[in-house]
Amino acid sequence: MTHIEEHLETVMEARDRHPFSELVTEIFVYRNSVFYITKVCFPLSLIVAISWAVFWIHPEDLADRMAISFTGVLTSAAYQFVVTDVVPRHVNNTFLGNFVLVTFMMQILTAVENVAVRTLHYRGHQLAAKMVDRVCRVIVPLFFLAVCGIIASAQILREDTLTNGDVLSISITLLVLLILLSWYMVLRFKARHPD
Repeated sequence: MTHIEEHLETVMEARDRHPFSELVTEIFVYRNSVFYITKVCFPLSLIVAISWAVFWIHPEDLADRMAISFTGVLTSAAYQFVVTDVVPRHVNNTFLGNFVLVTFMMQILTAVENVAVRTLHYRGHQLAAKMVDRVCRVIVPLFFLAVCGIIASAQILREDTLTNGDVLSISITLLVLLILLSWYMVLRFKARHPD
């Protein structure tokens, strides 16, 4: 708690015949964000970054790639329970809740990429599978940083009214833009390497 202010007011409402006294108390509370950053955000960011190692694993090793991805998914789900217990419940999502949601979505995204790359490789499109992995090495971290930046900006601007739907729609929009950028990068790669 940072401080408490109180004062006595005399109030008369339309439905009352006589004025009455009312004690107004304001309690100003400050949450120490360092705890949440060091205990939730930083470790979860490292777990997400570790899950990006799948982009360097050969497409034939789907079991290894999926093991890394689903370990991240389970870790993000466990952190969701931790955040739910630690942060007070209210209608609007906090930065921390949205951050955990984004990390969960990133883990799911890497699992989907694993299946897509393995499918391309299995169907004989080894060059395309390699290119998707190379593009994801750059695009996925940029996507993660962009979404986290949007969520942090909303928190800094005190527009703490981001709902899960808002985060999801922003993330899907960014994902579509990054997919288009990735498609463009693949076309350029194929133009340079026609074999």
